Amino acid sequence: MPTESRGPGRARSSQEGWPRWMYFVVPALVLFVVLGLWWALFYPPSESAQETTPSPTRPVVGTQPTQGPTEQPTLPAFAPTATTVLPTLPPPTPTQDLAETAEPEEGEAETAPQVPLTIGDMATVCCTGGTGLRMRSGAGTGHPVVKMLTEDKVVEVVGGPQEASGYTWWQVRDEVGTSGWVASEFLRKQE
Repeated sequence: MPTESRGPGRARSSQEGWPRWMYFVVPALVLFVVLGLWWALFYPPSESAQETTPSPTRPVVGTQPTQGPTEQPTLPAFAPTATTVLPTLPPPTPTQDLAETAEPEEGEAETAPQVPLTIGDMATVCCTGGTGLRMRSGAGTGHPVVKMLTEDKVVEVVGGPQEASGYTWWQVRDEVGTSGWVASEFLRKQE
């Protein structure tokens, strides 16, 4: 049987394995990594590292600490007893959101002179400060807006009056036949 020569151009056989120096280097590297991880996880940091790194539990250098870095404030436990009286809140009062009112905000424009309206009258939208008047599907600011009526729009009064949301509401119809409810404070009777 011929012997294999181990010349520079020959490939190594699978029976040879690692070079001898690898048997020492690989275990040394594994040991180094394991010791490094153990040291990083379990060895406490030095005092100088703690002082240079600000943390939320330690005050800034130059101020007096109020508690140690490992102390945590504790709250007294609350155990309700039969004699514990919890406060009760008053029921909520209805409020009117000015952004959702049927009309312009207060102080924005003066209201129309109050000449009594009746069903069948023609009225003009006025005193909205140019923002227009919201025509709603029902009397009150809680109803959805059907249409915005511009300043100086002429409408016909077809129903009402009803009191709701702090306003007197009239049902009106515009020139294209759209009807809805508007606040009388922003209508002026045509003469």
